[in-house]
Amino acid sequence: MRRARPARRAAGTHRRSAQQQRRRGRHSIGGRRRAGRRLRRAGRRPRQQRRGERVDLDDYVTRQTTDGLFAVIAEQEKQIRSNPAARMTDLRRRCSANASFRDWTIVLGPKQACSFTWNLRRRLQLGDAQIYYVAGKTMKLDKNSAPDGGALTPWTAAQCRQLVDDLRPARLRVYVFDVAACALAGWLALAAAYAVPHPLAAVLLLLVASLLLYRGLAFIHELFHQQSLRGLRLAWHAMVGIPLLLPLLVYLPIHQAHHSAQSYGTSRDGEYEHFRGRRTWMIVRLLLLNLTLPLVLLIRFGLLTPLGHVVPVVRRQVIPSFIHLSLRVPFKAAELRGPLAAESRWIELGCMAWAWLLVAGLVAGHWPAVGLWALTLVIIATLNTVRAVCSTHLYVEMDSGRDTLGQIADSLNIDSNGWLTKLLFPVGFQFHALHHLAPYLPYHALPEAHRRLMARLPPGSLYHQVTVRSPREGWQRVVDATSVKADAVATSSAST
Repeated sequence: MRRARPARRAAGTHRRSAQQQRRRGRHSIGGRRRAGRRLRRAGRRPRQQRRGERVDLDDYVTRQTTDGLFAVIAEQEKQIRSNPAARMTDLRRRCSANASFRDWTIVLGPKQACSFTWNLRRRLQLGDAQIYYVAGKTMKLDKNSAPDGGALTPWTAAQCRQLVDDLRPARLRVYVFDVAACALAGWLALAAAYAVPHPLAAVLLLLVASLLLYRGLAFIHELFHQQSLRGLRLAWHAMVGIPLLLPLLVYLPIHQAHHSAQSYGTSRDGEYEHFRGRRTWMIVRLLLLNLTLPLVLLIRFGLLTPLGHVVPVVRRQVIPSFIHLSLRVPFKAAELRGPLAAESRWIELGCMAWAWLLVAGLVAGHWPAVGLWALTLVIIATLNTVRAVCSTHLYVEMDSGRDTLGQIADSLNIDSNGWLTKLLFPVGFQFHALHHLAPYLPYHALPEAHRRLMARLPPGSLYHQVTVRSPREGWQRVVDATSVKADAVATSSAST
């Protein structure tokens, strides 16, 4: 029995279906591939080959899009270079007006100039205005107007850098002489303190040695920012870093995040801590931790370093969280990367050998010499803690980082030539706000850069506001910014 043949579709229906398929094929992936194959076949014709043309739809679209994108970027960059105001887009201007006043200078007047910071967590919305807590005082700012004293626009920092850019080159001879003099004089004074029989003379020599080696250790900050001085870095490690068991590798991963606009002043910044409401306890805690520093360093380099080469998990998990030159404890440092990582492995082996030598001295009965080394290390750490908490930053932690202007507003300059300033803030540490403005400047250029900025900038500028006349005045600013009264002032201002 023959099967019934299926009914044939109408010719128009078949034609419409084929047209629909062709339309869909033009916009599908397979359609694009077929079109590309046709164009490539056309590109193999002799006429096309004689012209040297290549017909490829994907290549043509990609090249045209890339050319257009770079044309737009070039036009925008040309506009920014010719007009710095073009860097502030409408979107950023609206966000700055509604979210923060980071581009504004808050001026309280010459007699009321106190340390100030933008405390976003204490910002209170009151209609069309906002209340900001500023160094023990409150200031009511309108969204659409800047406070008296003018506004600091984002390109002001770049203009300030132009005043001091000629001071950028580092003078190697100055570095070599300073490091060598401090190291040699410091170790000679420590040896004399060990050999002298008179106790008072030994104490005086110990203090002198500690101050000299403290200045020598302060160059670890310069070595981070002047990484082209490789020969000086190796000499510094041989004279200061390895003998004190404080090489650059315990400071490098910490300071990398300190200058970042994304992590400065946050929980990701190892050189920053929140002092508000717990300032006294945090300082006492840091001073107590300094007493354990010699033992911790011996464990770090004498035990964990060789163990980390055998057990990888120790190097990945334990060592990054164990000991660093950080204010925030505990803190897990990032992994060392770049050209300094390979160099740091050899420096770490040198520290391991020195740590074993110190332990061997203890076993052999030379505990007075090892004890003198440990006491010197404690004194150096204490001096560094006093310097850090006294007149460096205001230590009011935020949830988000701060840009260059925010870092300057949170830092301090000490415009003083007193003996206490020179001893406690060596190697340019007294110009910490200037350092955050131009971190590439060598330490010997900072006094001249500070003099230029103080002379050229107006008296009500942000740079003048963060400059104090003594370490005591700087400490008072830290106290005002971290006092518990800050919360009460902000709360009472909100209620009024």
